Amino acid sequence: MIPELLVYLLKVNGVLLLLLGVYYALLRRLTFHQLNRAYLLGALGFSVLYPWLDVSALLARPAALDNQLSVLLPNWPGSGSVAPVVPAEEGVNYRFWLLAVYWVGAGLMTLRLLLQAASLAGVHRASRPAQVAGVACRQVAADINPFSFWQTIYLNPAQHAPAELPAIVLHEQVHVRQWHTLDVLLSHVQRIFGWFSPGAWLLLRAVQENLEFITDEAVLQTKQLDAKTYQYSLLQLSTLASGPALVTPFSFITLKNRIRMMNAQRSARAQAARYLLVLPLALGLLSLSAPEAASAALTASDVSTPTGPDVEKEAPISALPPPRWPTS
Repeated sequence: MIPELLVYLLKVNGVLLLLLGVYYALLRRLTFHQLNRAYLLGALGFSVLYPWLDVSALLARPAALDNQLSVLLPNWPGSGSVAPVVPAEEGVNYRFWLLAVYWVGAGLMTLRLLLQAASLAGVHRASRPAQVAGVACRQVAADINPFSFWQTIYLNPAQHAPAELPAIVLHEQVHVRQWHTLDVLLSHVQRIFGWFSPGAWLLLRAVQENLEFITDEAVLQTKQLDAKTYQYSLLQLSTLASGPALVTPFSFITLKNRIRMMNAQRSARAQAARYLLVLPLALGLLSLSAPEAASAALTASDVSTPTGPDVEKEAPISALPPPRWPTS
């Protein structure tokens, strides 16, 4: 028998993978980046809460009905008869080993996240406060790509031409003002508990990519620089070493997708109707939980024994009179 914790996690990551399939198939290429951010966070929250949604109150039989059924139909499943319990044969404790493997994986993922946090802390200790383009930042001496974490921007001004610094700082300011680090941390935590599922890894990648789409759009909307100049500055940044692994990675693949999105035509407002498709999907998932809740409700009622003055007690077999055989 699978442990209840693993059953819960399988449900969470199964629903998350299904919702991410909808995202990659229908929503990822839309230019509604803020809506996509809300969708990804909503998918994470719904998948976590879905196994806890209790609809058994709508499916449970009233106690009075159980008593009536027990009188009229003694052999009805809710009549109080309890099936004998057959003891399980002793053997390999699969529950223990399944949980052990899971927690080892979760522990390794936690250790990985802590090492990434330690690397980021080392960068912070080696940096010093500075003013870049009129914005308070942390100046680092290492040759790394500019990045932000929580409410702090890290960069090495000596690596960039003075004309590039305003765009770089503006880019990181968007990350800071919109609290993008929170989305990334939530996705990292989900990956720790769902390390065995591709959905947890895809969620982190989708969140990081969409946050960059949001930031690029916000920078271009300021009109401080044109799209070609901004994209050229991004190409220049791609030659630098990546920042700590805990922050959004900067790679050629992500840069290629960002440039493609910046050059894409704005999605028509009518395309926003695609987000409504998630409503019947959510209702369908809830309806699938109904049979399970109904089964749990029926099982709970089956163990109840009818009581009351109108219910006659069955006489034990030993108290019945002996049979009378016909005589010749």
